[in-house]
Amino acid sequence: MEFTLEELVKLREMFSRSIFDYKDGFTYRLEVRAFGRNERPYEVNNAVIAEEHASYYKSGEEGMMTVYTNNPDFKIDDFGNDGVTIEKLS
Repeated sequence: MEFTLEELVKLREMFSRSIFDYKDGFTYRLEVRAFGRNERPYEVNNAVIAEEHASYYKSGEEGMMTVYTNNPDFKIDDFGNDGVTIEKLS
């Protein structure tokens, strides 16, 4: 099945929004500390999006991130992960 570029872009937008909005039933509160400032904490709906956001801070070069979650299975690949910590919510 062949798609035009425009059709592929529409599909990407549709799937991207669906993934972003998907609620997996857990809490993910993300806090960023970057270059002497603390950004306002924000929440995302699922582990995939939390991990995507955290991956930006994995090296620690862009700042540090703490992910607060009540998902007992949430983890981030440890390789090169100096910039993200995970704190469990009860």
